[in-house]
Amino acid sequence: MSLFSPMHRSSAKVVDQSLVLSLPDAISPVVMRLSLEDVKSATLGVEKKDGKHVLIVRFNDKDVRDIATYEERDDAIAALMAASSALEKGSRS
Repeated sequence: MSLFSPMHRSSAKVVDQSLVLSLPDAISPVVMRLSLEDVKSATLGVEKKDGKHVLIVRFNDKDVRDIATYEERDDAIAALMAASSALEKGSRS
């Protein structure tokens, strides 16, 4: 598990028809904004690459984009679940 404090953990929320991911605990910290229209038919997931765990967005078989890379699988899954929770909450509003 990561050594980061709770205020440096991955988070996500839906803002102005976009999914905003804040991933300060990734190997290279990133804040990313994805249009809900773009992610409507996309798949978010975690893949293992070169011994690391990568949060990805898959738009189709040929268009797969890395979002953030993590040393620990649990941290990548936490980022995935933050995105999932934000999308669930955003779909109810």
